[in-house]
Amino acid sequence: MARPSLRVMLITLLLLLLLAQVAEAQVAVSGQVRGRTGVPKSSVRVQLEGPGRYIALTNETGHFSVQDVRPGDYIVTVVERNRLKKFYFQIHPGTGPLMLEVDW
Repeated sequence: MARPSLRVMLITLLLLLLLAQVAEAQVAVSGQVRGRTGVPKSSVRVQLEGPGRYIALTNETGHFSVQDVRPGDYIVTVVERNRLKKFYFQIHPGTGPLMLEVDW
């Protein structure tokens, strides 16, 4: 039986490494933005800045969702008109919903 060449083994290894990186990028981040009285904030921009940059808008119930987020440490900024609030999160597979409370 013929042994695989070094070239074939290196290409296979490279493909496996690339697949591992793609699999790592498959983190979904969701959550809700609420005001200080607990009222959901709709049409508010949620920005994630870290190993990647992502933007979402909240729906009428204050919920947002971002797909394919790279794991890592993030600054999550909630922006509504001229107001903003920053939060700090570590995003990884299994991260639960982010509950973001703003002062307005």
